[in-house]
Amino acid sequence: MSSDSSPDTKERLSSHGRLLDSKHFPILQGMPAVIIGVLNNASNLMHVSEGVELLHEGDTTHDLYFIASGTVSITKHVGNGEKMLRKLGSGDVFGEFGTLRGKVRFASVHTLEMSHIIRVKMAAVLQILEVEPAFRDRLTQLMNRRILLSFIASHPVFQGLSDDAVIDLADALHLRFAAQDDPIFMQGEKLDAPCMIVSGEATVRMDSDVQVLLEMLRDNDVLGAAIDEAGLAVYSAIASSDTDLLILDDAAMSLLRSHSAPVADHLEQLITERAAKTFARIKQFSS
Repeated sequence: MSSDSSPDTKERLSSHGRLLDSKHFPILQGMPAVIIGVLNNASNLMHVSEGVELLHEGDTTHDLYFIASGTVSITKHVGNGEKMLRKLGSGDVFGEFGTLRGKVRFASVHTLEMSHIIRVKMAAVLQILEVEPAFRDRLTQLMNRRILLSFIASHPVFQGLSDDAVIDLADALHLRFAAQDDPIFMQGEKLDAPCMIVSGEATVRMDSDVQVLLEMLRDNDVLGAAIDEAGLAVYSAIASSDTDLLILDDAAMSLLRSHSAPVADHLEQLITERAAKTFARIKQFSS
């Protein structure tokens, strides 16, 4: 992914050219002209030198960014250092997580060379998301893949995977979204597979004579590992905030094992340990 310095690009970025169009940005293909016009009216072209941190992990800025030319890196803090998740180039978009979720950024973005970045104000993007489902769907698909990429690349249980395996898993696996206060599953419900909390928080409760709060589970933890002999959930899980979940069904585990049996074994051990902790809490409550 390198700079696009063609005459067409230079004209488009001149004061007389439209910054955003469907030809140069695939995410805008098929969008009505009025939609692209709203985005253009709220856009600002930035000439950014090499090595600038455009977004910082943990920031709360929520605008959307289109790369007109140049290259940027997406990095995440892992352990004592930074891990590059991927590079983006001309025609790509970033900043979708903050725009769609309104949460802090989960990764940082740096320019790797002189770049032209089009910044679109969040208010205009939110307006488009309300009236154009196709744009929302495309942005959501992009966000989900990047959330998975960041999660798999940074979670300790997946550290034995190669970079190619991380990308393959991020492409193949799917997220389930639970809005705040939505049930993830209910006590007594048949569960086919546990899941991992990719981002967000869940309230774990048990309903008996009284409703008991057993645990608050957050990013990177496992839900649904504790089931009875019939495969029924022994507790209810409610999303305490907007929550992304990775379902660890047979297909997901098989794909993971095809890339690394030790990593799959490690994950299965984590699931077993989480179930044991939950059963210990239930036993403590019942005694």
